[in-house]
Amino acid sequence: MEKMKYVIIPTDDIRTNLATEQYLMNSGKIEPPFMLFYIEKPCIIVGRNQNTMEEINQKYCEEHNITITRRLSGGGAMYQDLGNMCFSFVVPSKDQKFGDFASLVKPVVDALHEMGVTKAK
Repeated sequence: MEKMKYVIIPTDDIRTNLATEQYLMNSGKIEPPFMLFYIEKPCIIVGRNQNTMEEINQKYCEEHNITITRRLSGGGAMYQDLGNMCFSFVVPSKDQKFGDFASLVKPVVDALHEMGVTKAK
């Protein structure tokens, strides 16, 4: 089985990380499928259709240097910081069925198993 290519994004700024993701998806510099790995300083990422006025506490975020940004995909608001590692998959849309998350995360689960995290699913 061919191993999936991956890119480790060296910044910890969510704005740069999301812009890099979009660039790599659209530039043709890397042929899909591939994965991106990155971490962020404290931030909240909202889905493309969310109303930020209802989802986040703007004043609290400003007081605590929490960056707020919007991603291209849908879904809910997420808080992230340097304590977690993020990853995303870039795959040709014709090759992926919506909701087939198990096949997407299989390379990550397999790698965790190889490192001894045998209960990862």
